Amino acid sequence: MAPLMPCLPFCGVVDNDTDGDGLTDSQETGLGLSSNDESDVQNITIQGTRYYLIDTTQDGIYDSCYYPPSNLYPCSYSSSEYLIDIDGDTEWDYLYSPVTTSIRPYTNGQDNSDSEGFPLMYIIIIVVVIVGVVGVVVFLLYRYGYIGIEEELVYETPEQPQQPIQPQQPEDLLGPEDPLDFER
Repeated sequence: MAPLMPCLPFCGVVDNDTDGDGLTDSQETGLGLSSNDESDVQNITIQGTRYYLIDTTQDGIYDSCYYPPSNLYPCSYSSSEYLIDIDGDTEWDYLYSPVTTSIRPYTNGQDNSDSEGFPLMYIIIIVVVIVGVVGVVVFLLYRYGYIGIEEELVYETPEQPQQPIQPQQPEDLLGPEDPLDFER
């Protein structure tokens, strides 16, 4: 049997909460929600006060924050968290993570990453460490001869002025003391 919740305080009228999500059937009907679907409401507590994230579009994403009896405040899903405005000043006040069910204050310009994701600084540090390790490994492999760098060596010879080649005479080829020269 569904829990009974008072709809109107002090009047003795009792209203059911058929789906057990924390809002009475008449409240859900007034907000355009289904009184038979508990997934369209998520109750949260912020600073000791009970609020309800509600999905008025029935698309699986909460789009408003409801504070009974009649206050609706904006709520927006960003990355893996909900941004919540609980005072209607159009400034985000809190971040709610549906995975960890944690709520924390929102500071202006805050990155929405929480314990589920890596902040950018950690990613940069990890990349630098990986590049450093790869560099050391490549250096050691080169140093001990497991890998080499082939370079094409180009030797440049200085240009010498070319002298015309003098034709040689046959006696120049034999030389002055030729053992075959019988006439000398």
